[in-house]
Amino acid sequence: MVFLWTASGRPEPSEIAGFADMPDNSVFQKAISWAKEEGITSGTSPTTFGPDKPCTRAQIMTFLYHVYQ
Repeated sequence: MVFLWTASGRPEPSEIAGFADMPDNSVFQKAISWAKEEGITSGTSPTTFGPDKPCTRAQIMTFLYHVYQ
């Protein structure tokens, strides 16, 4: 998610996404919050994101589709 956020100019999210498995002040917290606001991702459930899980090619293509459609 960080690569898309960086390519988009690192916009500030209006609020921090409330995923239970996303530690406060993590390096990717703003990127994930921005992606959730933009509708690029909704997490692995309404309350989790899965930041330690590997990202599949299919997920990356979905993220790119949502950013550049």
